[in-house]
Amino acid sequence: MKKQLLLASFLLSFFIAGCSKSASNKPTKSGGTSTSVYAMYRIEDTSYDTQSNITKIQSILNKTETGDTLYSNPGTKYYEVIPNYLNGYNPSTSLSDTIKFSSTTKGVDIDYFDGPLPFTYSPTSHTFDDGVGDPGMTQKLYFIDDKTLRINIVATNLGELTETIGVYYKKQ
Repeated sequence: MKKQLLLASFLLSFFIAGCSKSASNKPTKSGGTSTSVYAMYRIEDTSYDTQSNITKIQSILNKTETGDTLYSNPGTKYYEVIPNYLNGYNPSTSLSDTIKFSSTTKGVDIDYFDGPLPFTYSPTSHTFDDGVGDPGMTQKLYFIDDKTLRINIVATNLGELTETIGVYYKKQ
């Protein structure tokens, strides 16, 4: 099992590095300014199998401006790549969020489904709070470079990791 987890972790790291549009995925400490506007362009949604003794990746769903792909059971003999997994996937609605900073610590998240949501952001702890979230869910915002930011969402259930989501935005 440990070998499978290491292989799955390697595959996930390789996948994320290969899909990155920025030269570096290392977060920086800079923040938004009063004129900073960022548009969503990619979502990486990773689900975990919590039914076994060890937490392992169950699937990775990658949504981009050109389509969606499901990577099922990575690191196992049942590994499968399924393009166009989501029936009726529409990037113009699925990736329509916009982040608008009004200062380095505040702004509005314009969400297609939830409408405009005021948010707060802490540059020191990277905490991002737009008022949308469930118990057991944390959101952190990182500036990858001057033109790209990522929001990491981590969901747990009774202390067990169930899902991680990386939402990527590019500066407009």
